[in-house]
Amino acid sequence: MPLQYGWSEEQLLIADSAGKLFADVFSSAALRVFMRDQVWPEQWRRDLGESGLLGICAPVEVGGAAQGATDALAILIAAGRRAAPWPIAESIAAAMVLSRSHPHIARAVMNAETVVAFATQSLVAVRQGDRWRLSGNLDAVPWANLARWLLLEVTAEGEKRLALLDLQSAEITCETRKSIDPCCPMARVILNNISFSSTDLLSGVERVGHLRTLFAAAEMLGAAQTSLNLAVDYMKVRKQFGQQIGRFQALKHIAANDALYIESMRLAIEYAAWAHDANADDAEMALHVAKQYCSQNARSVAEDSIQCHGGIGFTWDYDLHLYLRRILRLGASLGTAVEHREAIATALIEQFSRVAR
Repeated sequence: MPLQYGWSEEQLLIADSAGKLFADVFSSAALRVFMRDQVWPEQWRRDLGESGLLGICAPVEVGGAAQGATDALAILIAAGRRAAPWPIAESIAAAMVLSRSHPHIARAVMNAETVVAFATQSLVAVRQGDRWRLSGNLDAVPWANLARWLLLEVTAEGEKRLALLDLQSAEITCETRKSIDPCCPMARVILNNISFSSTDLLSGVERVGHLRTLFAAAEMLGAAQTSLNLAVDYMKVRKQFGQQIGRFQALKHIAANDALYIESMRLAIEYAAWAHDANADDAEMALHVAKQYCSQNARSVAEDSIQCHGGIGFTWDYDLHLYLRRILRLGASLGTAVEHREAIATALIEQFSRVAR
């Protein structure tokens, strides 16, 4: 796959469609209602299902668009720009991974009729005859208290697989947990010796994990972009000492540095997405670079934006904190910045060792 600089016309159309839809569906007022009630309106389901965006990476056989991570980036960036209170990344990844083994669930996910949550922890599955059993506690699983299905990484006879579990099963209990991100509810999932069949064991653990990590980085980029936009717009109208605060040299430098961070994040993510789709040799390294860079610098941009707002930036009624909270949650999931830097260092040491030999 040739490396293309800049988005194609089709990708720009996807970005425009996603941006307009999320701006309309996930308005500031709608976010506040969701944070209070923790309920998804039926209108959200209809609008998301009719858009076709959740099937961007699913194959054509189940009604998807059969596109790669590069094409999905615009959707995740748009979701981050609205702090979307819907598992956009999880839905896109679930529709793709379930398309062959459970096409009916994949279609339901694409149509926003059902939701699949992903656990960040891993458990060991034990075989009993022709079935498997799982027990354990999963702390802070995003969306679990609103989802119907759970995808969990398990070790089954020494092999890493994904287990598909029905969250409505009697052997599963979900206990609501407080989330740092109020637009993303969390739950503790307790598995009490739940039984499932071999057909619910899926392959593709590594590829799905890479895709979700890339999507998390893209969503952080979107949240950082909105944070900076809010700060710049505020600095254009807020006055101190008789002039707009945007004229102050210190604030100009902060905004300029943050704009550089955002552009660098964008380039890192776009290359990582291309490398993922092209199965490039440095795909894993590019993913580590993108995630660690976004985890660190998206947070810096959001914190700078709050500082540029002064006192109002710290208030609950102003939306800016929602984007910082989204960045903090995503930055701590699927590998922190420190963990990804350690992975980069390990890979480089191994590479240099091979060259030396």
